[in-house]
Amino acid sequence: MLLEKKLSPILFYDGNCALCSRFVQFIFRIEKNNLIYFSSLQGEMAQKILPHNLISDLNTVVFFQDNITYIKSQAILNCLIIARPFFLWQLLKLAPFFLSNAFYNFFATHRHSILKNTQCIIPSAEQKNRFLP
Repeated sequence: MLLEKKLSPILFYDGNCALCSRFVQFIFRIEKNNLIYFSSLQGEMAQKILPHNLISDLNTVVFFQDNITYIKSQAILNCLIIARPFFLWQLLKLAPFFLSNAFYNFFATHRHSILKNTQCIIPSAEQKNRFLP
């Protein structure tokens, strides 16, 4: 089971979304400790861990850490904080949820028109083991 292997934290994202793919690539570039695992919302791991309402909403990125599930803007910020602690990420957490989620919702709704190139992530050999089914 996942929790026994301590694979947390996990970023769940829409595997068919170019913007989501770019975010995963960005995390790989900035991450220092290689702590974050990745899985698509359409994958087996999402089915095992997440409630159905989060799996079915492909406009919602999910960050699972220490048995806590973060969604939308809070998922993005918590993922960034784990990837590379930086004071700006902490400052952004001070923004009211309704404001940061409104910004997130705008981009989530328009993400397919923002980035039309739907390229898949091709992980390096060292990154490959951080993608979960």
